[in-house]
Amino acid sequence: MSARNFRRQSMYGELKAIDVMKCQIYLIGNAGILLEINKKTFLIDGLYSADGKGFQTSPIPEKICQNLLENTGELPSPDYLLFSHPHFDHLSEKLLCSYLTGHRPKAVFLPRQGNSHYEACRRIMKEKQICCKLVSEDTNYKVGKYTEIRYIKTRHLGKTFGETIHFCIIVNVCQASFLFTADTDFFSEKFKEFPQKHFDGIFVNPLFYHNSEGQEILKNTLSAERFFVYHLPFLEDDRYHLQNMVKKDIRAYGQDKKVTVFASPGQVIEYEIQKGEEKL
Repeated sequence: MSARNFRRQSMYGELKAIDVMKCQIYLIGNAGILLEINKKTFLIDGLYSADGKGFQTSPIPEKICQNLLENTGELPSPDYLLFSHPHFDHLSEKLLCSYLTGHRPKAVFLPRQGNSHYEACRRIMKEKQICCKLVSEDTNYKVGKYTEIRYIKTRHLGKTFGETIHFCIIVNVCQASFLFTADTDFFSEKFKEFPQKHFDGIFVNPLFYHNSEGQEILKNTLSAERFFVYHLPFLEDDRYHLQNMVKKDIRAYGQDKKVTVFASPGQVIEYEIQKGEEKL
């Protein structure tokens, strides 16, 4: 996926686009996203479990899980594994160990948690010389000439999870930028203090998108070319009708053309990110 030049007509005359990057986004399931930009690939919260209690979570579809673990070529192999927090619906240590046994990503980023520091996974990574980063505070990682991963510590939504370590994750590749908010507490977080406020894409969960506080943030504090609603159960598991709620919200907020809902097994979107224009 390389940048290229092209020309198009506009009301101002002929324009030349400086950079066009092809972006592919794959839904693994729940909040699991595989993002590919400019031949750089990131798996965010994509190795998780649906076996725990307390969250409405659809399992990773069998075929997708097989593609990830066996590297069949149907999905791009991720360069970086990123995890926002240690809840089972975002991170399964068992599945991560299985993945690491058969793969060698460039780096794995894990939120540091209590007494457990992913001993089994870290042992595999040490043996295979895989870079492992345990994240405990706001950190910016430069992982390539034009690639950086930024972790921003935030509260987890809900008083029950006040002690859970949680991060928003920003992925920057060249001039393309994506924000993954996971389960951030949008009621209390100070998004005005974020070091970066405009993105090509922002991923939010259905509660973030539904609530007026979340909409206020997306309208007046953060901005994006596109919004993605994720962290949704598949239709057959959606006993609280969250998908229907989101569809109604999109119509109510008049954002039909700007919002993509990630809620279907095997869902993938592909589009071009254009940066910079000049008159010819």
